[in-house]
Amino acid sequence: MTTSDFSKFNGRLEVQGRLIAQTPLQIGAGEADDMFGADLSVVKDAFGRPYIPGSSFKGVLRSYLESLLRAIDERLACLCVTDQPEHSCPTPQQNALLKARAETLVKERSEITQDNVLDYIYLEDTCRVCQVFGANGLASKVIIPDMAVDEATWAGHYQIRHGVSIDRDTGTQVSGRLFNTEAVPTGTAFHCRVVIENGSPADQGLVLLGLKAFEHSLVTLGGSASRGLGQVKLEIDSCVEVPADPAGLIDFLTGGMGVEIDDTGRKVKIAALREELEVYGA
Repeated sequence: MTTSDFSKFNGRLEVQGRLIAQTPLQIGAGEADDMFGADLSVVKDAFGRPYIPGSSFKGVLRSYLESLLRAIDERLACLCVTDQPEHSCPTPQQNALLKARAETLVKERSEITQDNVLDYIYLEDTCRVCQVFGANGLASKVIIPDMAVDEATWAGHYQIRHGVSIDRDTGTQVSGRLFNTEAVPTGTAFHCRVVIENGSPADQGLVLLGLKAFEHSLVTLGGSASRGLGQVKLEIDSCVEVPADPAGLIDFLTGGMGVEIDDTGRKVKIAALREELEVYGA
């Protein structure tokens, strides 16, 4: 498992593409825009155009990868709450378990003291997903800016979907509980950019594996997914790597030149993850 040491540049991988709504998309702003608008409006920029918060996309990407890695080995991705002694990731650990782990490390390893024991815990014990996506006390290697709408695909208006609250006991409409939700129309595209900083080939492979799910429309985004909303498809336009060697870094900083990684090259990075996790196959 790699560490999240940012004191030295260890490479950069940047993926750019378009995230296209296959069905209406509803990423809620939490309230109506005005008293005459929808009860639940979508997030908009200062000009009233929709966008996808980078944190929303990153959260869904991370959640998908967590479930995927748990299927391989539950220790590869931490749970929100756990009291399993064999699960050493500090992110969800209860204080008593962390304290016991710290005491064990100090006793068993001479190079570890009370002053640096937390560094060892966060750099060595942290699960595979937290190592890449970050956690309390650990920086993320993944950067996903907010996704602006592609003006060429934006029709300039929203869909209004009507709904009604249902009493689950009687199966009938609840009086006075009609509501409207706002959604971005099907076919609207958003500019997607995902950056992996200082990641190993396996780190990069982990993120690329998650993006494969978006390429195959296996992941939904936003609210009302059970009602058919939120189906998206990622189309990757470019994948550029900045190598860690001095010449490659200088070329990138002076001329913006990086190494283009095609689909075969991306599969090589996913293969590095498979080898690290000792998951083999065709």
